[in-house]
Amino acid sequence: LEYGIGGGLLISYPPKSFSIFYEEAYEPKKRLDLLFEAINKVPIFYPVYWIDPTEEDCLKQAEEAVKMGVDGFKIICTHFYPGDERVLEFARFCAEHNKPIFSHSGILYDGKVSSRYNRPVEFEDLIQVKGLRFSLAHISWPWCDECIALFGKIRNAASKNEEFKVDMYIDITRGTPPAYRRDALYKLLSFNGFDTTKVMFGSDSRFFNYYPEQVIKHHVEVDEKIMYDLGMSKEQCENIFKNNMLRFLGKIDSINLRQN
Repeated sequence: LEYGIGGGLLISYPPKSFSIFYEEAYEPKKRLDLLFEAINKVPIFYPVYWIDPTEEDCLKQAEEAVKMGVDGFKIICTHFYPGDERVLEFARFCAEHNKPIFSHSGILYDGKVSSRYNRPVEFEDLIQVKGLRFSLAHISWPWCDECIALFGKIRNAASKNEEFKVDMYIDITRGTPPAYRRDALYKLLSFNGFDTTKVMFGSDSRFFNYYPEQVIKHHVEVDEKIMYDLGMSKEQCENIFKNNMLRFLGKIDSINLRQN
């Protein structure tokens, strides 16, 4: 709160398929327990469980996570496409339980051949899951144009066909290097007339090296300046930095937001 940060998401340790940056891979129950131990220390954050939809017990893990009180799920397609039937089955579970999916998208720095699974157009398959809410992180850099085009298609489809009522958000967590940041934000935010209802800020910081005064505050200030230079209002910026995440999690109703 001292640095203007009033909450956010806390994501669990990753599944085995993404343990490259960690000394050990924790079992699902341990990851859930550690997540809620941390949440008890920082209750202004919302718990999100990182899951691998291709694991045989994925739905069992998801059910346990929902029982414990997670507010959403995180996936990174390290070795599978978003259109994999196992992913779609998991997505249907999330839609039925009103839990959003936070997805990585764009180039993936994991030391493996994996970025092909994270091109934004591959997430087009999720249009089949009625009632799903999902987000693509990092504006899918370097495929920002493709991400924005998919965003437009999904919004258009939802307006024309009841069976394609899928809600897509774009997460502007860093991924775009500084030289690309202004251009990517301009393209995204000017698309559809600066409608800021489906765009949300992210920090990509870890619990044990959060550094709000050094990293997050700086990122907010840089992005705010870009947004104000683009002529956006204070209310529009507030949507991006606060309200839209709450809407995505189902914590507030969209009709309560001011868009201009």
